[in-house]
Amino acid sequence: MKSDKIKCENMLRIHDLKLLDKLQEIYQKNRYRSINEFLNACLKQFADKEDEILEGIDEIKDVVNAI
Repeated sequence: MKSDKIKCENMLRIHDLKLLDKLQEIYQKNRYRSINEFLNACLKQFADKEDEILEGIDEIKDVVNAI
């Protein structure tokens, strides 16, 4: 049975060579202890940004509704 739940351990294949090159460039510029630590940091940044964007949208809705 297939599950849609993300597990704490996953294998990742990056098919986009431009993305892979960009990630390699960023990884080399920073001082992460491992690729795993780096990828976790990237995912955390993405998730945090999404929260910020959604909060911003809610604030805009509040202002528009007030007008």
